Amino acid sequence: LAGTRLWTMDNETAERELSRALTELTRASAASRSRLHYARATSRYTVGELNASRADIDAGDALRVPGADADLDDTAAALQSHFAWASAEPARSLEYARRAGAAFAARGDLWRQAEIIWTIPWNLFFLGRLDGSMAALAEFEAIAERIGHQGARWVVVHARATHQAARGEIEAALRTAREAETIGRAAGIPWVYHTQSFIGTMSIWQGRDDEGLAILRKTAAYEPVRNYWYPSARSHLFEILTLLAPDEAREWHARDPLALEIEGTLAPCGVWTAVGGLTEAYARLGYRNEVLALAPHVDELRRRGGILHGGWMSTTATVVAITLWHRDRWDEAEAEFRRAIEQVDTIPVFHKRGQPREWYAEMLVARDAPGDRDRARALFAEAREIYAALGFEGLRRRVRTID
Repeated sequence: LAGTRLWTMDNETAERELSRALTELTRASAASRSRLHYARATSRYTVGELNASRADIDAGDALRVPGADADLDDTAAALQSHFAWASAEPARSLEYARRAGAAFAARGDLWRQAEIIWTIPWNLFFLGRLDGSMAALAEFEAIAERIGHQGARWVVVHARATHQAARGEIEAALRTAREAETIGRAAGIPWVYHTQSFIGTMSIWQGRDDEGLAILRKTAAYEPVRNYWYPSARSHLFEILTLLAPDEAREWHARDPLALEIEGTLAPCGVWTAVGGLTEAYARLGYRNEVLALAPHVDELRRRGGILHGGWMSTTATVVAITLWHRDRWDEAEAEFRRAIEQVDTIPVFHKRGQPREWYAEMLVARDAPGDRDRARALFAEAREIYAALGFEGLRRRVRTID
């Protein structure tokens, strides 16, 4: 029953029922109580309460006897993977997902295998291993189709759109994203707002500002506060406004600045995604102090190993380079920008090829050493050519022109 509640995003009811069960079933076996703790941990990380979730995981682990119940051991591994996913640790999430997925497959439990291995292609994508990600997606799709898992169908099609964008197949990516939106709506999947955010952003990048901005305003208004992706939609809207309507972004920041709960706590992946997006937004607005305040958290993003953290921020290397620039560590920033350009060109992440070039050029203009303006002019020209080739007219026309 709690699992059904969780699937329909009724997390508060699920947590209430699980807490009541833990209170009342005092004579249940240790293994049974361990399962209840693991289920409540799921309800808690799903709403972004990672500290409470971690406490339930620890309680479940304390009750579980490793090796005594293989299914419970595999459940624990699957939960560790999902918890790492929710806390933006792709390498750790990948390790546990592979272990649990293999165990469920060996027992022929395809449904539970699908419930865990959907993170594998995404983790590989965020780690910059696109070939492996596409292979994992194909494996996941075969299982999802076999068992008729509607949530899995949405994940597959949404992920395919993201891969197409990374390969530079923008029109195909948009068609696929609209297919994913249709599947998600028909199945009542609450996470479909991520697909809508994809469509809205692509619309803006292609030059349909009003259409795309309307979509992003809706996704930001919809995104539940109690959700491990919060506040990724709000921070993304803010970052887009710094591009389209900087005065509105400044007014928003003055009235109600986005506060990230990150110090001294286990922050969910929506907060880590916002770290990258807000770094870019503040840099675009010229808010140096705000960029510097986020710099230690950007360093932590780099430590976690992903080349991306979330779908719409620039690559981690680009964001790191922006913070190094604002720390006046010019040589390190330059090296990091070059690394970012190499990554997007070779991994590939083609739909993001222009951003590190633009930011690198902005740094050169700010430093203004001999020859910097000529180099910046060349980088801006490269960005314009890239955007034109991708059909990103909205981005192309906003690239700076310098004398």
